[in-house]
Amino acid sequence: GPIDSLEEARSYIAAAWSEHGALPFAVRERASGRLVGTTRYFDVRAAHRGLEIGHTWLAPSARRTAINTECKRLLLGHAFE
Repeated sequence: GPIDSLEEARSYIAAAWSEHGALPFAVRERASGRLVGTTRYFDVRAAHRGLEIGHTWLAPSARRTAINTECKRLLLGHAFE
């Protein structure tokens, strides 16, 4: 859902860090350097060499741009390479 305040953002980030088997990442817009969202690996299963990618939140300014596609490509590359 939407994050409408600094407190909601803090709560969302705290929940991401406390989730067992998750590794959250910040999403930064390259051109401006602004933080525009978050995404994470979750359900990480090291013994089975598996994980999922998701729980993505992007600021309205980053939606419908190439940011999410580029972000997922970086996460996939990091996971497989």
